[in-house]
Amino acid sequence: MFQPSQREITSLITSGCCTLFVGAGLSMGSNLPGWQELTEYLRRDLGCSHEYDFPKLAQAYEKLRSRKALISRVCELTDRKSKGPTTVHRLLPHLGIQTWITTNYDDLLEVTLGESGQPPCIVIKDEDLAHRSQRVLRLVKLHGDRRCPDSILITKNDLFAVRQKRPLLWGFLMNELVQSSILFLGYSMRDPDFNQIQAELLHLLGPGHLRRSYAAMFDGDEIQKADCDTRNISIIDLGPRKGDPDDTDTLAGFLEPIVNLVKQSPRIPREPHDAVEAAKLVPAEIQAQLQEQGYHLICCLEYRTYCAVFDEREFLPVPAGWEPFLPPAYRGSEYLCIQYGRVDEARTNIWKGWAIGKK
Repeated sequence: MFQPSQREITSLITSGCCTLFVGAGLSMGSNLPGWQELTEYLRRDLGCSHEYDFPKLAQAYEKLRSRKALISRVCELTDRKSKGPTTVHRLLPHLGIQTWITTNYDDLLEVTLGESGQPPCIVIKDEDLAHRSQRVLRLVKLHGDRRCPDSILITKNDLFAVRQKRPLLWGFLMNELVQSSILFLGYSMRDPDFNQIQAELLHLLGPGHLRRSYAAMFDGDEIQKADCDTRNISIIDLGPRKGDPDDTDTLAGFLEPIVNLVKQSPRIPREPHDAVEAAKLVPAEIQAQLQEQGYHLICCLEYRTYCAVFDEREFLPVPAGWEPFLPPAYRGSEYLCIQYGRVDEARTNIWKGWAIGKK
């Protein structure tokens, strides 16, 4: 039986409204160190007996040993050597998500995509954003890449200065959080730069206008859930952490139904129409409902769920319960949004959509 969140995530993916965000938890399944393990290595190197968070320890390491020594140590620890992708890694390309973001320094995601026949456009620095083909998946390495040591952001000062160091990447991530829902996998959401971006958007947009995102996590507690809920992030609790390979199997068990649903679902890009076009497309009875309640039609959003001229592999019947996506910007009290269906005269195209009225 599918969880409601799995169907919602599938709907976001097939509507082109989902971005994948991968953290160190996935690399841990390949026996690479996670955040806590990296912290422990640096703590031992410095002979430190107290517990500190990783950015602070990295900052101290840079001061006491040198920047070069710090980066060299992190590159050594995140070298995958003979380690390969896990079953979870190999499921990711089948989700059909076209923008991936990661804070990982290793190249497991690049290896995974190469093996699947989808070598990505890799974005490490601002200038890399200019190199993009719509047909190629984009992998954004937010904190840099161990194969390009100069790109690595790791200390407390680095992470608090991402906006200044990489302004275009900062703007890109903010735009993704505004326009797309995020599926977080293996990510604790503790990085100061990411939390700063979310705090800015929360201040600028208000909680009611942040896109609903999803984070699959182990050991989710009420405090973590409440904190994430303030940023409109739903925690999908995967249960207690047991260690690999059990944790990898659990996460794979969550992703497999989504992959299967994506394979069964059509690709349904959103088709926006302004007020003039909407007046021609939205059924008269729907427009009358808006007017009766004091709203005027300002636009409509449609999703083509069937097209006879495409082969059946591209347009399949939508799964039961599929709903057209309504952007958060139209969910405020000033708007009235009514769902409708539309079929053209020749019955060669079928749409589901939202008629959007404003007072």
